[in-house]
Amino acid sequence: MVVASDAIEETSHHGGTEEALEHHNGRTKGEFAVEADLLEMKYKIFRFPSNLRRIGTERDYIVPSTVAFGPYYHRNPELQAMEEVKRKAVDYFFQQSAQEQEATYKKMISITRKARNYYADSYVLDGIPDNEFASMMFIDGCFLVMFIDYMIRASTETSWLASMIQPYMIGITRDMMLLENQIPWPVIEFFMALRPLTMGQIIGFVTSCLSGRILSKGSFILDIDQDYQPSHLLCLTRSCIVGRKHVTEAPFFPDETVQSYTSAVELAEMGIKLKPTENTQLSDINIAEGPFFATLSLPPLSLDSIGACWLVNMAAFEMWTETSWTDDCSINSYLAVLSLLMSQEDDVGELRARRIIQGLSNHRALEFFDGLEPGLCPGRAYYRLIVGLAEYKHKRRMWISIYRFLYNNIRTILKVVSLVGVLVGIFTELDQLSEITLNETCLGKDAMCILGKLRILRCLRLLHGSYIECNLNFEAEEFQQLRSLVVDCSGITNISFESGAAPKLKMIIWSFVTMEALFGVEHLPKLKKLELNGNCNLDKVTAAIEIILTSLF
Repeated sequence: MVVASDAIEETSHHGGTEEALEHHNGRTKGEFAVEADLLEMKYKIFRFPSNLRRIGTERDYIVPSTVAFGPYYHRNPELQAMEEVKRKAVDYFFQQSAQEQEATYKKMISITRKARNYYADSYVLDGIPDNEFASMMFIDGCFLVMFIDYMIRASTETSWLASMIQPYMIGITRDMMLLENQIPWPVIEFFMALRPLTMGQIIGFVTSCLSGRILSKGSFILDIDQDYQPSHLLCLTRSCIVGRKHVTEAPFFPDETVQSYTSAVELAEMGIKLKPTENTQLSDINIAEGPFFATLSLPPLSLDSIGACWLVNMAAFEMWTETSWTDDCSINSYLAVLSLLMSQEDDVGELRARRIIQGLSNHRALEFFDGLEPGLCPGRAYYRLIVGLAEYKHKRRMWISIYRFLYNNIRTILKVVSLVGVLVGIFTELDQLSEITLNETCLGKDAMCILGKLRILRCLRLLHGSYIECNLNFEAEEFQQLRSLVVDCSGITNISFESGAAPKLKMIIWSFVTMEALFGVEHLPKLKKLELNGNCNLDKVTAAIEIILTSLF
């Protein structure tokens, strides 16, 4: 705003004509005015937008519950208890500082005059005199910097402060990121210099809260552009978790309507793999095509109740400062992508299994995104992804049809094709096998019947994923030469032997997660060793143990 006004004023002072005034540096006066308004918008502290007001009201994402920062809730009766805590904390701050409180307050008066212009709701400010506003900025700014410093540093000087704010810590952490509860950055910066506290340390702290990583106090440091000037703490946090990814070209939109994909399961059916990015910046959303499959990379998110509140408020702030058709709107776009991928709890489970989302339970996460999605205003980052998915589907529609069939019918295909085609073709040709080890073969009952007919098979090992049914049954006249059986397949919970099955079996080693039953051991006259590895009820195998003891003695 200052740059635009100064440029126009300079042209006038130099005796420029009306034409020169209208076309300074190739731009009209009207264009300067628009730029000035847009720049001013970036530095305003707004009210919560109507788009998200429903979910904001339902989940208490708008009104602070513990502490008021700034004028919007300064006189809220329910928050007056914290006003006394804030005043005592400020007194303590200056007791520990070389600065005098009164002198520091006078130095800050000029900043508070400018800070008043940051608030978009002039109606509230009209009822607050300048002296009251200055005192409020002084106390709130000092207390907020003290609180953040306390959360970052592990020092003995904060022991008194800890006893004062510990009962309110969670509430303050939540309330300091509410859109309507912000303090102008120049006020915060003023007190940061007194502490001292750096912008990098603040960002390291707030980003660690969102990423879910537990960092040691003192390691909250992040390199950022020191010339960057945010409008307030929420603005700073959003800028750093979004990153600096900027796209200058508008995305390509096909003539036909672009289909939105609404579940993680559907993407899996198309051969699109979900993968967490190493970079946690939320602008890092992309789809990469390989020779057979595609990979959709999404930044991981650790979502708890406080993190959800912060993200919704960042999305609300973004609605005031960016537009859907000219900007990425990275927070809204990221949340919109996750909302589209979640249509049922299985989708949340898929995202959790891929380490993209952590924290809230599947049900609570689905409920959160269902309520959030209608109010979001995604930008170009979202539409680039949707267009990329549409292009992928169009180019590989034949391959996707084949893959979707294989994906949804893999077990049936393995049972029919593998069993009848492969086993009959291989095992009957290799009837001289005496030892077989199976792993990840997904065999079923029919395959066991074929194995049971091999004439000299003496050792059978069934390892992880080798058998897809829970009941492993050895039927009469099968496995006539089998001496050793090793089962290490978690899906098998029952093993049974019919009379006449495996008459020469001497050893059974069974490793399991859950064992329901072991039947028919009395039909194994040669059995000498039974080894069970896992959580089992010995009452279920008492008969088998008695039979082995009888045969030994």
